[in-house]
Amino acid sequence: MPKLIVEWIVERRHSFNETESQALRKIFEHLDPRSTNALMSARTIGRDITKYFETAKATIKECLSLARSRIHISYDLWTSPNHKAMIAIVAHWMAEDYEVKSALLAIREVHGEHTGENIMDVVYPVMKEYDSHTRFGYYVGNNATNNNTSVEWLDQYLRDEGYDGFDPDQRRLRCFAHEMQIAVKGLLFGPKVKELEEYPAMVGITEEEKREYATKKWRSFGAVGKLHNIVKYIRGSPQRREAYSIVRDELQKEAQKKLRVPVMDNDTRWGSVMDMVEYAIDNRRHLDMYCRDIDELEDDRLTEQDWVDLDAVTMLLQPFKLLTKMGQEKNTPLGSIGSVLWGFDMLLEVLEKTRKKYNIEKPDKKKKNQPPLQKLTHLATCIDHAHELLSKYYELTDKTEAYIVAMVLDPRQKYQYFEYHWDAVHHAGVYKKTQKMYKEFRIDDDAGTSSSTVNSHQTHKRKAEEDEDFDIIGFRFGKEDIQDELERYLKSPKLTLLTREANWNFDLIAWWRANETVYPTLARMAYELYSIPSMSAEVERVFSR
Repeated sequence: MPKLIVEWIVERRHSFNETESQALRKIFEHLDPRSTNALMSARTIGRDITKYFETAKATIKECLSLARSRIHISYDLWTSPNHKAMIAIVAHWMAEDYEVKSALLAIREVHGEHTGENIMDVVYPVMKEYDSHTRFGYYVGNNATNNNTSVEWLDQYLRDEGYDGFDPDQRRLRCFAHEMQIAVKGLLFGPKVKELEEYPAMVGITEEEKREYATKKWRSFGAVGKLHNIVKYIRGSPQRREAYSIVRDELQKEAQKKLRVPVMDNDTRWGSVMDMVEYAIDNRRHLDMYCRDIDELEDDRLTEQDWVDLDAVTMLLQPFKLLTKMGQEKNTPLGSIGSVLWGFDMLLEVLEKTRKKYNIEKPDKKKKNQPPLQKLTHLATCIDHAHELLSKYYELTDKTEAYIVAMVLDPRQKYQYFEYHWDAVHHAGVYKKTQKMYKEFRIDDDAGTSSSTVNSHQTHKRKAEEDEDFDIIGFRFGKEDIQDELERYLKSPKLTLLTREANWNFDLIAWWRANETVYPTLARMAYELYSIPSMSAEVERVFSR
């Protein structure tokens, strides 16, 4: 009972003296008079919270020490309601029981500017508290430049204390969700999206003039911007909502189904834009009827082309929504970096196919008397901009071997995915990156320097010198040349699953667990890579609870 009370106090963020409330005591007495003995003083609550915290911390520390992978880190900054800069630090790893785990290590205050050095001044001591600093694997975070420099400072701190450093570019991975969010903003609003966030200075003008400026700015962003203005207008006053409801009620009787109030988009979640657009498509007749009689919405009335663009937007946003949802899966290979490269490929292909509907040939300066070129629609411009943004972030994945090797270690793909989807000019780079990481892990195994190897979890092996005089293994099984482990894996038949359901349900970690005695080094690599999340969603959840 005492622990349950402590958990209730912490989870609901109650004051420590909540247990001294007479009203709470009466509730306990009503249920069972004996239960009042469990009500502790505020001082006892504080002491027990510290005790349970230290117990939990020791448990996490032990789990980290037994991990089959290195310890991957994500951290994110947040400003509290009382204006303090806080940072949450989360660890990710492959546990001893072959489960991918994540745990919040600490929430600490960051003082001064949010530079990479100041961030690492907070993060590094936490990593040392959990003895994870010497087993650091990869960092996953958004594209902020201070995250780049913070990883560089981590490398420097390790070297200053006599530990092995690392290549910051190799170990700094980017949150796939953040990259998709930026691309979606570009897809919805085009290259001038920042104009929505950075209005010019307006001195000495009225609120009405400011609203008019914002309305015109939104309108310039095409069908989505016009729809934003319509929905904002409807939701702007009780009288407008009532007028909209009158139209809605008439259509409800005709359609014999309940119609909802328009969904409003917001600045922080692009999924809300998709909700708004889907609502509009489902209620097109309703919105058209309402806007037809409102003079203030004359310039925002949606044309036939606008509705075509909105249909295209919903189609384009579907794969972004799917990949975001998939990447937020907790502790599964689908939520790992193994899904990033094919995710990029799929999104770029969707944009390219849609763009063909707006195919504009570039003028050939050598040709004379060419027909006038078709003017780019706003949606076509947005598609081009989103494609450009995604391509830029896609190129950044080339700084590390992690993404490619995570794909190669899926026995259903190996090199075949790259040979099928990528141009031949890139194939050599795929082979080179795979060999490079394999050699690093193989050297680690041979040197016996790894603190988390597959062999450490297997039964004791006989020493090689015991077989020097009489080779029992060679006598029983022959003395064929031992083929390189990576070569054996790549030359073995690709795993083929016959149904979509079988592929969706395929347990990648279980496959490597079953084959770790055959491919011990590759299994270590798989445990390492499939425990790295593709997104920093877990640390962002800390501040959204």
